[in-house]
Amino acid sequence: MKKKNIKTILLASMAMTLLLILPVLANAAAVSWSTEQYTATAQSNIQSGTSLPIIASWTGSGPFWHNNASSNITSTSMTASATSWNPDYLVWGIGEFSGTYTATAVNPLFQFTYSGTSTINDYYNYAWLKVTDSTTSTVLYDNSSLTRDGNTYTIDVSTSAGHLIDVRFGTKSWADGYDANGFPTSETVSSTLNYSTAVAPEPISFILFVIGGTLMAGRRYLRRKA
Repeated sequence: MKKKNIKTILLASMAMTLLLILPVLANAAAVSWSTEQYTATAQSNIQSGTSLPIIASWTGSGPFWHNNASSNITSTSMTASATSWNPDYLVWGIGEFSGTYTATAVNPLFQFTYSGTSTINDYYNYAWLKVTDSTTSTVLYDNSSLTRDGNTYTIDVSTSAGHLIDVRFGTKSWADGYDANGFPTSETVSSTLNYSTAVAPEPISFILFVIGGTLMAGRRYLRRKA
């Protein structure tokens, strides 16, 4: 009778733990930024701050050419464009974010969801995400060629509770006035990065694995006592 009671208590405890955890697992939470800054760059015009939207634009022209660049940042997207009619004049537009927050045990994952498009993807035209644990000076994630094919992607980065996490992401467009074969021509490059950030708990599958493992250990304990 005593062993049956122990088994019943063990199973009831596991079920109660699962019921308590599932509501927490269901939702990600907004990032509680300690610091945050958005910067829109259009050639020599740089605008930055925390109040969105932030817009920067620039125009330059000569007798036979007209160059321009722009960057527009909202709470959900970044766009950057650049046009060069002068092969000797490089033009760029950049949208970027930098911020820090303190990781928690409840939501140990930094979650970055994004989609985007770009007329060109190369060394000079790219989107990036870098996540660093500033407490230990450890780079947790670093990708300077995020896929921008119109599809939506989610990146989960594990963090340590109580550590200061530094997050940086953005998109860049660069025009140089040459075509793919190296001949002078007008060139326009544009890019869009749609984004959202959150902190989230460990995946449900991981929690279920832990609970299942604990249950198995309890059953083995009961067998040894039999």
